Amino acid sequence: MTLMKWEPFSGPSVVNLFDRLFNRTFGPLAWPNSESEAFFSFPVNVAETEKELIFRAELPGLKTDEIEILATSDQLILRGQRQQEKEDKDTNYLLVESSYGSFYRAFNVNVPVKAEEVKASYKNGLLEVRLPKAEGAKTRRVPIEG
Repeated sequence: MTLMKWEPFSGPSVVNLFDRLFNRTFGPLAWPNSESEAFFSFPVNVAETEKELIFRAELPGLKTDEIEILATSDQLILRGQRQQEKEDKDTNYLLVESSYGSFYRAFNVNVPVKAEEVKASYKNGLLEVRLPKAEGAKTRRVPIEG
């Protein structure tokens, strides 16, 4: 038997693993072109019922016309822009933690959905998108014989 030195951070597989992990967490990023253009991320919770997938995104302070939802049979995309508030020239800000700029999140849906029946609502900064599952996509409990 030959002993080989294990190098956990060598080879393309580790790089691919980190790329996939980063893209799943933050989505594909397009870097800003200038200082005035910024990007921010937002939390999303995804739930599944027998009949639908439910996405809830926290987007406080936005208007519905600043949010765009794109749905296909296998993907949901949430994107838009939060405008920066106009600063008062007479005010000296000591701390600014508000996020602004473009946002983009894409989710691969692992079950077929009825894209034409997707519904969205927005209330108190919470965006809810409901994707009804296609008939063939519903989970079925399989009995075990024997």
